[in-house]
Amino acid sequence: SPTSKPPRTIAVLGGGLTGLTTAYYLTRFMPNNRITIYEASDRLGGWIDTDEVTVETPDGTKGTVLFERGARTIKTLASQPKWDDIVFFDLVTQLNLKSELRYTNYGDHIRRFIYYPDHLVDVTGPVLKPSQPFTSILSCLATLYSLLTEPLFKGVIPSVYNYYKRVVEPKRNTIYTRKNPLHATLVSEDVSIGHFFRSAFGRPDIVDNVLSAMIHGIYGGDVNKLSFRSSPFFRIISPVLTKSADEVTVYRDDLDLLFQLSASDPNTFVTAWELLNAEYIWFRNGFRTLTDALEASLRANPKVTIRTGEPVESVTYHPTHTVAVATKKRTRADLHDKVVSTIFAKTLASVTDGKLPTLAKSHAVSILVVNLWYPTPGLNGPNKGFGYLIPQSGAAGNQECVLGVLFDSDRLTGLERDGVPEGDTVPGTKLTVMMGGHLWDGFPKELWPSNEEAIAMAKAAVARHLDIPQAETDRAVARVKICDECIPQQYTNHTVRMEEARAELESAFRGRLAVAGGSYQPPGVLGSLRAGCEMAGQIADSLGFPVGSTGLGRFT
Repeated sequence: SPTSKPPRTIAVLGGGLTGLTTAYYLTRFMPNNRITIYEASDRLGGWIDTDEVTVETPDGTKGTVLFERGARTIKTLASQPKWDDIVFFDLVTQLNLKSELRYTNYGDHIRRFIYYPDHLVDVTGPVLKPSQPFTSILSCLATLYSLLTEPLFKGVIPSVYNYYKRVVEPKRNTIYTRKNPLHATLVSEDVSIGHFFRSAFGRPDIVDNVLSAMIHGIYGGDVNKLSFRSSPFFRIISPVLTKSADEVTVYRDDLDLLFQLSASDPNTFVTAWELLNAEYIWFRNGFRTLTDALEASLRANPKVTIRTGEPVESVTYHPTHTVAVATKKRTRADLHDKVVSTIFAKTLASVTDGKLPTLAKSHAVSILVVNLWYPTPGLNGPNKGFGYLIPQSGAAGNQECVLGVLFDSDRLTGLERDGVPEGDTVPGTKLTVMMGGHLWDGFPKELWPSNEEAIAMAKAAVARHLDIPQAETDRAVARVKICDECIPQQYTNHTVRMEEARAELESAFRGRLAVAGGSYQPPGVLGSLRAGCEMAGQIADSLGFPVGSTGLGRFT
């Protein structure tokens, strides 16, 4: 067959996080192969973008602050095995980035908020410290008072009761919960995240007020449209509904990933063990540290060719059982034994001459990011923590279409571990305002706000939410970036569409074109890293992952 011989020349479309990770692992798994990266923009890193900005304090001191325009942290899982984290730890180990890491532990109790209906509500939960029983009791009482009095938590008690009756109790009282109606929903059809949890809670309050805010933070999307089966919730909830109380579910591909990367270098497992209790992890000089290190490694490899500023115009199957990749800058298409596309699915469909109609239906939301720095520290007052999100139920009072606000300066305070200053050289209040997402769906691009309008909107929103005085607002330094179609939305029946796309890829490209990234796999940094690693392992035939020759082998 045309795919029986291992590929010798491999192209990666897209120089974002998934593309760089794919190329990097290809150089590790297949060191003698030639790899070409095609990137439409003039830089690598994709949506990972750290901007260094010069600012001045009221006393005339000049300094610099780092504005993260994309991802800035990863959040690990405490109660779940760190399967997806292992690729991140492997990269940190292999690229010698451990000294660049900063993190908070689960015991640090980083507070998180939701803005509803007109004020910030702490949704972190009680602080439980056995060494401080009195403080723990007071924290529990404060949490209970909030649950009983805050409009945000309306219906939480009956919702918890319904969840117990519909999920927990059937699991405890039967060996297998095949009679559980929620299990029947899982196996019979794909529903939205909102639909599933409304069924589990027996009412809409928590979904509308709390869960929709969480989804704004993860996807920038609509909780009532996104697929439950394709969401991170599925792997957590599905075993609860289908296994007995004494069983623990471990997915085979998760175990393979852990064994393979740990076996290749035991230091990867050592890094993971050292950060076992870490909750939020970031790099002291910005998340570009990771993409810069990947880029440096690839540029230092003579087998790797990087072509920036070369948007791909066409991808076609060639009679020589290769794939032809054409760009504007080249008079003749380049032939590759294997091509991995990490660009947005709809963009790939547009350059494959109608061969991938299912991917042409893909949808992604755009996020307007406004970074703000105020010379006065602590302007978020007593609300110290990670930041806050705004639910869909608060949209009526959210004319700026804000999804959430991150307290970047709180994340950096007091966490220097080696005497080296953090990325910021002067104090202040640093916020990141995220607007748009699904709230902009159907809104014509020509009517999107200008940079000046976006800054004014962001300043007005946080001034209202955090009660920031006008004098402070006037002194704020701001930067704007519109991330156009940056977060693909995996709507209900995503799995069915991916099965169709897999068949189209096999038919049109005979296993020579594969896909990876957020259009197909879970969103976020960890999902991107894992997708790139698994795709490279599949091509090299060194890892036993079921992604297949198209990258969509799981959807069978």
